[in-house]
Amino acid sequence: MATITISHEELFKLLNMMKPFVKTYTKKKAMGIMLEVSIEKGVLFMSIPNCTMNANCETTGTGKFSMQYLYFYDIIKTTKSKPITIEIVESKIIIGQTSFRVLT
Repeated sequence: MATITISHEELFKLLNMMKPFVKTYTKKKAMGIMLEVSIEKGVLFMSIPNCTMNANCETTGTGKFSMQYLYFYDIIKTTKSKPITIEIVESKIIIGQTSFRVLT
């Protein structure tokens, strides 16, 4: 199990900086772009094709998951909690009250 705690503003800012790289694809291909999220000792890494971003944050443990970028973007956009906590547990992640399966 691993957890990430980061401010909503900082995470959303990183996702917005990645968005122009997604917009270079057709809508159909953009829907399939996978976001890889890794956490290591206080650092969050997020990668999509041609773009890698990182941010300092509070973490426990280390872990990695992959999911569609646009789906993750929409979840973070609609999340109301200001510091966002993401828990990675086996093959699912939990963001607030929402949990779903991801590739780990």
